[in-house]
Amino acid sequence: MNLQRACASWPQSDSELQTLLAAVAPAVARILPENLALEFGALACAQEGNELTVAVSQTPSDALITRIERATGLRASIKVVAAHLLTPEIARCYGTVQIRNTAAFEEREEQNLSQYLDQLLERAILARASDIHLDLVPDKTRIRFRIDGHLKVVDNLDASAATRLISRIKLLAGLDIAERRLPQDGHLSFPFEARSIDVRVATIPSEAGERVALRLLDRQSGNQQLEQLDFSPHILSSLQQICLARGGFFLICGPTGSGKSTTLYALLHALCREELHLCTVEDPVEKIVPGITQVGINPKSGLTFAVALRALLRQDPDVLMVGEIRDQETATTALGAALSGQLVFSTVHGADIVSGIARLCELGQTENLILQALTGIMSQRLVRRLCRSCRRSTNVSPDDAQRYGFNRDATVFAAVGCERCHHTGYRGRVAIADIALFASNQSTAKRRANLPRHNYAGLLDDARRHCLAGDTCIAEIASLFQTEASSSDAR
Repeated sequence: MNLQRACASWPQSDSELQTLLAAVAPAVARILPENLALEFGALACAQEGNELTVAVSQTPSDALITRIERATGLRASIKVVAAHLLTPEIARCYGTVQIRNTAAFEEREEQNLSQYLDQLLERAILARASDIHLDLVPDKTRIRFRIDGHLKVVDNLDASAATRLISRIKLLAGLDIAERRLPQDGHLSFPFEARSIDVRVATIPSEAGERVALRLLDRQSGNQQLEQLDFSPHILSSLQQICLARGGFFLICGPTGSGKSTTLYALLHALCREELHLCTVEDPVEKIVPGITQVGINPKSGLTFAVALRALLRQDPDVLMVGEIRDQETATTALGAALSGQLVFSTVHGADIVSGIARLCELGQTENLILQALTGIMSQRLVRRLCRSCRRSTNVSPDDAQRYGFNRDATVFAAVGCERCHHTGYRGRVAIADIALFASNQSTAKRRANLPRHNYAGLLDDARRHCLAGDTCIAEIASLFQTEASSSDAR
């Protein structure tokens, strides 16, 4: 690609812009100092003579243009690009998940400490991290980002610097700075690109010292549609069928971090129209959806899942989403609502479809009542998506073909690694799922017969489809099912 010519004409479509931005070399991007790039969401794309083409996420002020020109010594040609296209490439070009030198950290003043925390949060957001971990290892505190489900070290701090950083985090989150013997929970808001990121802060004392985990929630981000979640066609069709149901209970099973909430929000998005009253009970409210009644629980004040759900049933709802079923009272109320005509969505922590039903039985519900209420039940996992810029095709080995049910002559793809994916071979995640639907006129016996008879068989079938489509690789599937096998042995 002739990037200078492309920048001169500057494409209009998102796909062409994405291709152009993905071709920007980090060496060119770094003509613009990193602090300006992160502060204003800006990316230097090409230099021709004394002119630098710079993409920004919002219309710049004269002051910003002046700062760019002074910092680079070049005349700035500004192009405005949507932030969702620009920010991943800023992260790629500035290497936001590389370890940084923090030897001079302890000399920094309080203002610099604040700037360091702001930059750490910005780096996490740009790197698409879901969590930040601060934990003590011998002689240092390491900072890790969870990206696409995997933790990666991004920095190391000495004890003094880490103590000051943790104290600042606790102060901003409204926690007791002096309390290091008991776990604490709080939250803070972090402004980023004209929106607010909700940061959930959790501390816990350990033998090594105080450990902190930060969960990043973009409550104002747009909700994805079902079609954008890249489910296999038969899973997508089943979920669309669920949205046509007049009532009943739809349950999603899976461990923490398996994408259950994302699927629930996509279902709500599909149902969100003026003639329906949609309500949610969540802990916490992860995304703000205009037009929906959303209630965040607060156990300290007595607002539990069960209390909020009972109150919402008096608000004449058509659709109810219960973030998670954790206790007998919530399970009983949710199933009762489904049997009385509401369409109820919820989740439980369960390894598979059969385990999900077993979990509700553990919460005091009978299997017959559960099956009578169910409209459908799904098990879901997330695996890492192969980077499309560098993946390579390969043949299935005889052992893998036998172990995972591939044809011996099947062609799949493997991870390689490039600048776009930070040399991991992966970028993003894809859902694999197993689903069972029940017709409203089916007897309990027929519903029981429709349940899967083999643990994980449906998940493995879907995993094979995604492997053959080039979405993920056998290494990811092997890792997933080794984990599931270990979980089964533990039970």
